[in-house]
Amino acid sequence: MGRSFFHAASASGYVINFPPADAFPVHNTAETIFERLEAKGLTWRVYCDAPSPASMTGIIHASRLHGRFATNFFTVADFLADARDGRLPGLAAAGVPGLMQLLAATQCGMSTDEFAQTAQNWIETARHPKFGRLYTQCVYQPMLELLEYLRARDFEIYIVTGGGMEFVRPWAERVYGVPLRRVVGSSLKTKFEMRDDRPVLIRTSEINLVNDGDGKPVGIHEFIGQQPIAAFGNSDGDLEMLQWTASGSGARLILLVHHTDAEREYAYDAHSPFGALSKALDEAKARGWQVADMKRDWNTIFPPVTR
Repeated sequence: MGRSFFHAASASGYVINFPPADAFPVHNTAETIFERLEAKGLTWRVYCDAPSPASMTGIIHASRLHGRFATNFFTVADFLADARDGRLPGLAAAGVPGLMQLLAATQCGMSTDEFAQTAQNWIETARHPKFGRLYTQCVYQPMLELLEYLRARDFEIYIVTGGGMEFVRPWAERVYGVPLRRVVGSSLKTKFEMRDDRPVLIRTSEINLVNDGDGKPVGIHEFIGQQPIAAFGNSDGDLEMLQWTASGSGARLILLVHHTDAEREYAYDAHSPFGALSKALDEAKARGWQVADMKRDWNTIFPPVTR
């Protein structure tokens, strides 16, 4: 989801790598997201995947980015080599904190209402490049079943995500049945302003919370104020949240989802450049936490598509 969202931000809204005829101006001189990244001291690269012979992002913004084609545009094979050899650009290597720097650099000045509408518009139309589904249709069926089971037994359910809180909130209730007030995520600081005689909240360039790694227990404490009795994760970014949950008194449930199904979804763990699962998996084995093996344990990955 995140890749296409930022792809859209860098390619005049497009999330595909082939040019739609006559769909963008020939002389596009608009400022690019990459120039804003450079102004913040962040390095970047665009990796173009087959079958496209060139990056759509580069084509759309050729008038401003042509001088960077040799230094910043590469193939997916280059990406794999860069990830293996530790040469990923600063933003990619920085993980969730780096993405938050990207948000801060590119979205400051937007009102919270404007951003929520932008997120809603994107989520209603963007499709996953591998599965061809809307991203809201790429939720996990076992997760939906678990949510329903917990809801029926009066559990209070929260989404605690490393992603942007303001991005997830507009569609969380429709997709997961979780109201926006129960979404905790990474966020920028906001400020109050009067615009056209109307009070608005404005997103600033200052990071409020990176809700990943050791930031997740902090986010839970600040937004919820209570230690969970059950927590679920799928990456090392969830480890501290799982540790904190497990440390409480009484019965606790800790579960990790291990992505092992390359055919129906993806297979990755320790060597993934994003969402790596290594330390948390080792700790789960050492502490006896539950581990759901996607390929072995899940009969169904995604729910049926309803029209």
